Amino acid sequence: MATVYLITGVGALATYFSNDFYIFLVTRFIQGGALLSICNIPFVLALEYMPAKKRMFMLGAFRFVYPLVGAAMPWVAYALGHWRLLNAVIMLPCVVGVIVSPFMPESTRWLLSKGRTDKAKKVLLRISRVNGMHVQRNALDSLQAPEKGDNATASTAAIFKYPSLRRSFVITLFLRLLQCLSHQAGQLYAAAATDDPFVMTSITNVVDVLGIWLAVPMGDKCGRRFTMALTCALAGLCYLVGAGLYTNSVAIFASLMVGRAVQTIAYNVACMHAAEIYPTEIRTQGLSIRHAFGSLGKFLSSNVVQLVSILMVLSG
Repeated sequence: MATVYLITGVGALATYFSNDFYIFLVTRFIQGGALLSICNIPFVLALEYMPAKKRMFMLGAFRFVYPLVGAAMPWVAYALGHWRLLNAVIMLPCVVGVIVSPFMPESTRWLLSKGRTDKAKKVLLRISRVNGMHVQRNALDSLQAPEKGDNATASTAAIFKYPSLRRSFVITLFLRLLQCLSHQAGQLYAAAATDDPFVMTSITNVVDVLGIWLAVPMGDKCGRRFTMALTCALAGLCYLVGAGLYTNSVAIFASLMVGRAVQTIAYNVACMHAAEIYPTEIRTQGLSIRHAFGSLGKFLSSNVVQLVSILMVLSG
């Protein structure tokens, strides 16, 4: 994790000093390549130590950061007034991440897979002390390193050997692509359709905060799948209503913002659902692939938004 933060920070610093367009592309590629790991590794590590009944709460704590920073960043960029300075500011959290990462407990699952059983026991004992729980050292004697054969199929390729798991994995990838495409396209369109994109970007991120806040109790009380299905249907309905309102700008705005909020609920509950159904051995790899499909959806979102201009030209 510290290495990922370091790579991202170096990429941001190199971008700051880049004077050539192709060097700029390379440095941005480095940042983009490390970005998924920044999102993924801390989440999986926290999930490993979190009891099932607290997982949605943990997800909410993780996801709250994104819209809060997203709401503030337009004004940070406006205050700085230069993209190079903005990249320098982005580097500062990466420096903090490098410093803080060594103080976090290592993954016991990873330690056991590497045969470092004693280290895994020390980590668990340390966590129990921090949590105010007394655990006898001999209570952890049952921890054993897995057999060599157990790791032979610890790859995402093993998913496709099991029909049910294969189906679930493919569906989660497809849903991630669609959710990221529509979620990002909604934000891009909202910013492009107004005369003040900074204000609109902040508003959509504040709406995301509301959606994340509602996702935690809904995901726990109603279940993951039902919550995803219900909120996706409601979001689609709100967007259709917004598309059908031609003159009332206030009603259009309200409909789109409600749709954004319930879509954010589906977006966040889906993140937890995927992490829970992926097998422990390939959870990190599976979530990384899922995030990659999400990045593809975000890449396509700008093209979807551009279709609005093309359709307006064709319609005269």
